[in-house]
Amino acid sequence: MKNVMFILDGFAYEYVENDAFAELKDFLQFIIPMKPSAGWSSKPVLFTGNGPRTNDLFTQYWLSENSQFKWLKINRRIWLPPMFSAFFTGFFRKLLSYKILPNTRIPLNALQYFDVSDGYVNALKIKQPVGLEKEELKIVYTKIVDRAGHLYGTQSTETCTAIEKVSEIIRTTLNVGNFDNLFVVGDHGMCDIKKKIDIVPALDSTGLKFGKDLLYFIDSTMIRFWFVSEHSKEVVTEVLEGFKKFGKIIGTKDAKELDINFGHKRYGELVFWLNDGVVFKPSFYHRWTFTGARKNEGMHGYLGDRTVFAVASKRGLQFKRAKEAEMTSFYPTVMETLGKEYKCEGKSLLR
Repeated sequence: MKNVMFILDGFAYEYVENDAFAELKDFLQFIIPMKPSAGWSSKPVLFTGNGPRTNDLFTQYWLSENSQFKWLKINRRIWLPPMFSAFFTGFFRKLLSYKILPNTRIPLNALQYFDVSDGYVNALKIKQPVGLEKEELKIVYTKIVDRAGHLYGTQSTETCTAIEKVSEIIRTTLNVGNFDNLFVVGDHGMCDIKKKIDIVPALDSTGLKFGKDLLYFIDSTMIRFWFVSEHSKEVVTEVLEGFKKFGKIIGTKDAKELDINFGHKRYGELVFWLNDGVVFKPSFYHRWTFTGARKNEGMHGYLGDRTVFAVASKRGLQFKRAKEAEMTSFYPTVMETLGKEYKCEGKSLLR
């Protein structure tokens, strides 16, 4: 039996709606928009069928009393210049392997409080859907669409070319027909950046001191806070009121629906999530090279993200009708298609 899985990094369902798979639809028995799981949790969700809370993964960095940088006792906010930022993060990436990635630009006064989350480290170790051997499923991973979407935007010539290349690879596989089951899945969507906002001056104007009254981590599309006192939380909440046209505070109900209501606060006590197309600049993820800031026209990680889930099988499968699939449904659908036993939170889309 030959089974193939294409994982398309950054492949938004909007591409499908714009006929990215027009020549593939005769081959695909099933194609549906899929809602990505929150934050950085997509990979373990796709490969286990369990949500962010079970995998204990929301974002790459979390609050840590034992940060590998706790020795770095710096109280002033220092954004490293481009050359030093690239060297510093690149050096530690070489030294510590997965412990820090070169796409981060965390100010030196913040590094001592944060570290790579355990959930992210564990996710790096998952190479296959749980319960399947390499011989049972060939995985083809491509990020050319994600790279083009970030650099040039979703409507660019570069992104269209990348989409055509991916479609051609899948079409060739389908035409050859040398498979029993073929799965196509994206890990997240992509959205054009329309607005960049700087929240740091507003936070500085409150008089609250970073490291003394509060901590925050600015991801590209959200900011996460930790507070020393209720007063600090009230002050920040008032500041966020001035930004409500750009995003929303994630309440208890939202956190439960997103499955990020963890039993701890290491991912944040308060989360403010930006609307589609809005990013924080500066953020702790603003990419830098030795020559300066990297061009960035697209971003993902929004509540409105949609990606794709498609299946081609020689088994004549029947699928449930749904407007949109949860990401937790991918793994059980794959396992049932392959006739494998499994146990997870997600529900299969097979009838």
